[in-house]
Amino acid sequence: MERARQTTPSPSQYKERHSRSLATVAAVRGGMRIAGTDQAAEAAGIVPGLPLSDARALVPDLSVCDADPMADTRALEALADWCALYTPLSALDRVGGDGLWLDISGCAHLFGGEERLLADLGERLRGFGYESVLAAASTPGAAWAMARFGNYARQDGNGGSSACRVMAGTERQTLDPLPVAALRLSADVCEGLHRLGIRRIGDLLGMAPGLLPAT
Repeated sequence: MERARQTTPSPSQYKERHSRSLATVAAVRGGMRIAGTDQAAEAAGIVPGLPLSDARALVPDLSVCDADPMADTRALEALADWCALYTPLSALDRVGGDGLWLDISGCAHLFGGEERLLADLGERLRGFGYESVLAAASTPGAAWAMARFGNYARQDGNGGSSACRVMAGTERQTLDPLPVAALRLSADVCEGLHRLGIRRIGDLLGMAPGLLPAT
């Protein structure tokens, strides 16, 4: 959404970062539907998949532009290359589709530690016009879960950055309250777990092996 805001054909419409709600749209079965939203549009109840006509009923002055997944990917690839400033090992997040992996093993001390590295990275991204949600952990799974489902995410709300560091040895207690989707499970698997009353990671960790039916 931030890339779309920066590259819109009529930048004067979006002079102020949060002055108007913005959504991207795509043609689906002959109609225009919402593909993505900024925080203001999301707060107004506009979600991906909603028909554009319904979205405009919720926010009459909604600003829209065409979704461009290829441009989004190119922007992420450029950011991944730029992240060589922090580590030689960076890659696109193919699961979430809108994030980056950075292996900062052996690199954090160059910035005064992981927390300072995260703060520096977040500030630089903000300078590029990108809000970010950052997490560092001893395992990729824990970092991914906290970046996407941690309670700290999006606390800023003012176009800034949020970041957290999961201390080694605290992974279980940190991840326990998160939804099972934070385990990078498919939507079908999450739905099946919900039907069984299993909604949090802690619910799964508390179960004896073999109690879940095979799928």
